Parts: sequence; structure tokens; C-alpha cells
Amino acid sequence: MLLVVAALVGYPDGTYAYALTSPGDASVSVRTVDWLRDIGLGGVVNAVENCWFTRHPPSSAPPSAGELPMVGGPATGGTGPRPRNLPVDPSASAGAGEWTPGARSGDQVAEYTTFIQPDPAHASVVAGSRG
Repeated sequence: MLLVVAALVGYPDGTYAYALTSPGDASVSVRTVDWLRDIGLGGVVNAVENCWFTRHPPSSAPPSAGELPMVGGPATGGTGPRPRNLPVDPSASAGAGEWTPGARSGDQVAEYTTFIQPDPAHASVVAGSRG
């Protein structure tokens, strides 16, 4: 019986410790939510998030320029031209949908990044992408 209790307590503790110490720069709260989803509690996380965002909707004001990712840079990398810019709403923040060189491998661009504002009613919502 003690072995069963130890397994039921030890497994979540071990996987949570692993989730918190994995490489990357995600915050503890993001790692915790990802871990909860990984162990099958995605429905609980969704319910809590729905409750929270129903009562605390994102701002409709656009973020300040300092809060947005850097845009600009060379038009081409060592492997060819950057991807075509994404179509965005004309009212989107400056730089939205513009691909920017990111990580490099030697003198070649290994990835490009951009951001978009997928919800015009809540301009503070910004999503990033790597290409």
C-alpha cells in the first residue's frame, strides 16, 4: 500500500520537477500550465482560463512600441530572401507581419520571426511566429 501511495505522489512530483527544470526561458506559470496539460488536465486548465478571460478581457489599446518585437534588418539572409510579409489589418501596430532575421548559423539566417495581432477588437493580444 505504501508503494502505491509513493508512486501516486512521486510520479507527479518527478514530472513537475522535470517540467520546471527543462531547458528554455518559459516562466514557472507557463511551465506549470504546460505540465498540467501534459498530465491530462487540459480540460481543467481550459475551464479556468475561460473563467479568467471572461472576467478579465484583454485590453483594446495597442501595446507600446517597446513591448513589441524588434522589426527591420537585412532583406535577405545567406540562404535567400526572407519570407513574404503576412497580410495584416491596416490598423495593426507598426512592424506586424514583417519577418525579421533571428537566429543565425554562421553567416546564414536560420530563422525569421514576426508578430501579428489576431484580434482587432483586442489589439493588446500579440502572437509570435517563426519561419
